[in-house]
Amino acid sequence: MCGIIGFCGNEEAVPILLEGLEKLEYRGYDSAGVAVLSDELVMKFKNHPPVIPLAERMEILANVKGVNEVVAIEDDPSRLLEHSRRPFDCFFSGDDYAGNEYWKWEKEELRKLGADIVFFPYTKEQSSTMIRRKSKTPADS
Repeated sequence: MCGIIGFCGNEEAVPILLEGLEKLEYRGYDSAGVAVLSDELVMKFKNHPPVIPLAERMEILANVKGVNEVVAIEDDPSRLLEHSRRPFDCFFSGDDYAGNEYWKWEKEELRKLGADIVFFPYTKEQSSTMIRRKSKTPADS
């Protein structure tokens, strides 16, 4: 049985996705699909390019034990739209979206379809913004 994981948030995605995989394994799933936002969507939502380009992010995730499919989200990142394309049981996100009215509504709509959104707490020790700041060279400033 395959579960599908998606993540949207300002935190570093890999630890959250790995925790999501552990939760899927606990629920009895033996494999997972992972959805990744395109570089253009990351730029649109975060106002800066991703730390790791899309092709590399997809390759990294494809090599994680238990991941059998990695798909790029190139258009509307709506969880409801994605559920209609690839039904899933659980979507993981950073908790910076937990209080958002649209996300609350979407969570309720997904529950009607038998799916859920699980929010992970923000980890200020790990974020793509921190990685970006630490990796800047004097030429980048």
